[in-house]
Amino acid sequence: MILKIKEFAKISSGNTPLRSNINDFYMNGVIPWVKTMDLNNGKITKTNEKITLKAAGKCKPYKRGTVLVAMYGGFNQIGRTGILDIEASINQAISAIEVNKSLCDPEYLIQYLNKKVSLWRKFAASSRKDPNITSKDVGDFDVYLPPLPEQRAIADILSTWDTAIEKMERLIEAKEKRFKEKSEIFITEMVTSHKDILLGDICEIFTAGSKSSEIVQTGKYIIADMGAISGKGELLDRKRSNNNKDLLNIGDLIMPKDDIGGGNIIGKVAYVSIDSVVLGDHVYALRFKENVNSKFIYYQINGRRINRQLRRMSNGTSQLGLGKKDVKIQKIFLPDKNEQNRIANILDNLKREIVLLGQIKIYYKEQKRGLMQKLLTGAWRVGV
Repeated sequence: MILKIKEFAKISSGNTPLRSNINDFYMNGVIPWVKTMDLNNGKITKTNEKITLKAAGKCKPYKRGTVLVAMYGGFNQIGRTGILDIEASINQAISAIEVNKSLCDPEYLIQYLNKKVSLWRKFAASSRKDPNITSKDVGDFDVYLPPLPEQRAIADILSTWDTAIEKMERLIEAKEKRFKEKSEIFITEMVTSHKDILLGDICEIFTAGSKSSEIVQTGKYIIADMGAISGKGELLDRKRSNNNKDLLNIGDLIMPKDDIGGGNIIGKVAYVSIDSVVLGDHVYALRFKENVNSKFIYYQINGRRINRQLRRMSNGTSQLGLGKKDVKIQKIFLPDKNEQNRIANILDNLKREIVLLGQIKIYYKEQKRGLMQKLLTGAWRVGV
């Protein structure tokens, strides 16, 4: 059957104790207090802020199992959910849904709301710049409710995927931490055992050739490893002149001249890992001598130490810029070629593992989306 939320639940919202009375209401708080940013589309076990017992007198406490929905904050925030795994109060930007458990399982409801989050946008209406929804909109939201035992079975199935995704995220986080630690260890060892040299002494640094009338269309080319700059799949200039330097080689590095596009990309580099990449207008190309492993340099420049040095050399008011001379005089460490290869291979293997785990996480999420589409619409029924 399909019921509106108000037909099987009590809906209310919270309150924000006066910020001006921080000593009485917030200092040494002991009661968890949920704000929109605490909503994680899953179980809420802790909050960023806590309020005092005195403030709690002005904020209703909600029990474990209460489902929460964000009402304010624009399209990126509206519809964010959470389910209390602790007793907590909430602010006025959140609707609390206390379900009649003889009709609806809270764990099922949050899965259903997460599946239908895009529908909140049709409810959003406001005279302000940012849209919002109201508690009435929450109450009027339609929910497909199979029999209660089936709801619980569906919630159990979907939570299995949630657990797998969460574990994968923790594993990726641990692997990324290990990668950074390993990178820093190598840098520390090189600082103590190798003299530094200038980047300009081991590579040629060049920019895109002048665009003459003989411009040749070469199609769309994508750097495969652009995570260091602005995300995978970054598109470079799709044209080149007859100047062969516009066409990069595998193993070249590219470095942004400025922070156009945001993301604090100044001082980082990307590794060219596919053929037919065209040099864009806002990046430098670094082409190295034969005794240099460019992947080793890639990891070294993207490390915290050198990245910070390059950012300190950059200048500009509205946006940071990095001159070619600044790049040439950047000091780096260069052990012999065998040691470069060894370090690059170790870091490559760690990086590949992180990428593979990320792909598995995406696969889990796609599987869950497919299950939600079938189970939460009644297309597939679950035997109990």
